[in-house]
Amino acid sequence: MNTKLLEMDPATYRLEIALAIQMVYIIDIDVATQTLQALIELQLKWQDQRLAWDPEKYDDLESLYVSCESLWAPEEFLVSAPTVTEVIPDRFKQCIIYSNRTVGYDLMLRIENSCAMNVRKFPFDTQSCAIFFTSNQYDWYQVLLLPTAFTKYHDSTFDRMGNGEWSFVNTSFEVTYDEKENFQIASFVLTCKREPAFYIYVITLPCFLLTFLSITGCFWTKNVREEQLTKLSIALTSMMSMTTFVDMVSQQMPKTSEFPLLGIFVLTCVFITSISCVVLVVFPEKRNPRENKPWNSGTLVQRIHERYFDENEYTCEFIMSSSPSKLLPRGLEIVVLNHMQIRDVGDGEQLDKYMKHVQDLDLAWNDIQDWNQISELCSHLPVLRSLNLSFNPLKKSIDLSLPKMNRVNTLILNGTKLPLSSVRTIASACPSLQELHLSHNEFSPDDPSTSAEPMSSPVQTIHLNHCGLKDWDHVMRILTLFPNKQIVYLSENPISRIRNGEEHSDPAKHNSLRALTLSKTEIRDWESIDHLENFPGLQEIRLTNTPVLESYSDEEKVHLVTARLQKIKVLNGSNITDSQRESSERFFIRYFQDREDKPNHYQRLVDKHGTLEKLAKVDLTPKPTVSVRIVCEETDYEGTITAPVNRTIAQFMRFLEKITGIQAARMRIFHQCEEGFPSEVRLSNQPFHSLHPEDGDTFLVQSKMLPSRKRAQATKSESSDHEVDPNASHLQH
Repeated sequence: MNTKLLEMDPATYRLEIALAIQMVYIIDIDVATQTLQALIELQLKWQDQRLAWDPEKYDDLESLYVSCESLWAPEEFLVSAPTVTEVIPDRFKQCIIYSNRTVGYDLMLRIENSCAMNVRKFPFDTQSCAIFFTSNQYDWYQVLLLPTAFTKYHDSTFDRMGNGEWSFVNTSFEVTYDEKENFQIASFVLTCKREPAFYIYVITLPCFLLTFLSITGCFWTKNVREEQLTKLSIALTSMMSMTTFVDMVSQQMPKTSEFPLLGIFVLTCVFITSISCVVLVVFPEKRNPRENKPWNSGTLVQRIHERYFDENEYTCEFIMSSSPSKLLPRGLEIVVLNHMQIRDVGDGEQLDKYMKHVQDLDLAWNDIQDWNQISELCSHLPVLRSLNLSFNPLKKSIDLSLPKMNRVNTLILNGTKLPLSSVRTIASACPSLQELHLSHNEFSPDDPSTSAEPMSSPVQTIHLNHCGLKDWDHVMRILTLFPNKQIVYLSENPISRIRNGEEHSDPAKHNSLRALTLSKTEIRDWESIDHLENFPGLQEIRLTNTPVLESYSDEEKVHLVTARLQKIKVLNGSNITDSQRESSERFFIRYFQDREDKPNHYQRLVDKHGTLEKLAKVDLTPKPTVSVRIVCEETDYEGTITAPVNRTIAQFMRFLEKITGIQAARMRIFHQCEEGFPSEVRLSNQPFHSLHPEDGDTFLVQSKMLPSRKRAQATKSESSDHEVDPNASHLQH
């Protein structure tokens, strides 16, 4: 009797095999590659009519173990898993035989099975993976598979285990027949559910908090332009953080048409934050200096005490070398109290005590209206040098005499909307005034004050930025009020033309003007730039972001302006040397020599430098490729290749690996010019062009464990007499 042959049931001529999965341990489920790794205990049982006995005849022996190699045993039925590993080696495989003809054995398999997974509900998804079994040697009517599951162990926590990320749900099984092909498949469907806690705590919750905090930070306060940049930085930082979450999600997902729920959530957060950024930029609000202040109305004395001397409630914004309690005897020197709704100065005696040493006083963005309060304040500032009253709702007219402030040299009245007549009154009380700030105001061209006598002779610096000044004559009328001005700022004014008009516009009457800023104006013609040459003392100009220069490159802007203005010594903050001026004038000649619309300066510069030849156009662009010779003595390779110079040395070495057979990690390269000695190439992360390769250069290739540099040089000298391989290799881009 040969027990290694298949024994059919004589009644049915069919062998029934019970195929049971008794244990499943999930090792990993990789959704990105759509694979399941699991440890499975597979039990097979069948009937063999030849292996029956009466236990009473053999000392009640009910079963025995024998080597499976001595019996007929079914082949491995698993067909769906591309990778199957038996945990128990064949030499330990034992079959159990029962007295009732039942034979069986257990297999412990580690499988890696491919599954179609749906990630639409990720990370709250449930995945099912089917494992298929069939017989490749017998037809279905010869061997019948009967699938079952989990009949061996009674403890379900032992035979069905997840891996922390996945929990095991259930197992279903079925048998499919194909009578035409005599084919049957037994399938087990393993269903697992993902534990979403990690993704909730690491992605969902932080993403929600970032979105909530960024929106809160963007819209908690009014969207004024002064705070837009800070708010945008908050939103953009949050968006950059959320892109990290998007990357985390994408690494977990397969590249299918299904988009996961978590990805939709993260992109929704990014979209909401993006909309917040757009709203911030498109819908700014104007700041009202008398609304939404962090302080209730109070006096100057109260605010000074709260800011600088109250140790319990407020912290001083300045770095002091002593405590506020010790500061009072010495006295304050700098006081900054912005946005504090100060209306009155308060007690005069206490104010005198606080302010007698103050030199710089900044009260911008408060609610001071009454000039009597200003007069009272000035009377307690004996050593004041700088006073800032910007953006206070001061009354337009001054109906009192202000006390003299003999030491004040800087007066800042930005955004006060005062007429020039009131500015004159304040300036007359400051006989030492040198710098006057009048930006963000509106001065009417019909104001009679502009045609009166000079306002302040000592003033040397005037700020008139963003004042809505359009007409150059109007600008000159205002500047006439300051006969000794030297520095004038006119940025962000819609000035479009500079021309001589009325008598006071004559540049000769403004011979003290030394520096002029015209950035962000609307000047559109070169004649306006040429007119600046008429100011006899003008030496410094700032001219950026103007329409007349928009169409030129940075180099052209500098040269064309410098060549036109002979007296200018500083342009946009940079000194103009004699050599730079000569270069600009020569550039000017070459720029216009082939044009018909030559400006008046062209002939002047030609008379000075003569007619110039055009500069030769020299192309210094490096060659994209070089033809080099490769010599490898170890593999007997010698040939010529065309190598792109814009790659790295590491990429060059990887190509040499293909043609020489020496691994890039174990490769040594020596570079030899046509007239030179070989030098070893060591830094693989550098660009190839850093070696300065030329056509005809040689690269010697060898293994790190083989010949020395001297032998490499010898190899080069021996191979230099050989002809170049006509079938040269070409390194592709």
